[in-house]
Amino acid sequence: MGSRCLYVRADLSNVEDCRNVISLTDKEFGTVNSLINV
Repeated sequence: MGSRCLYVRADLSNVEDCRNVISLTDKEFGTVNSLINV
């Protein structure tokens, strides 16, 4: 499909990891339409 993705290793029970995921995602994509947790 040619879609871009970003893999980020994070402990989502850790607030700083969550902030890092949001920051990296914002820098890479701007608006996010969906997330997949595998």
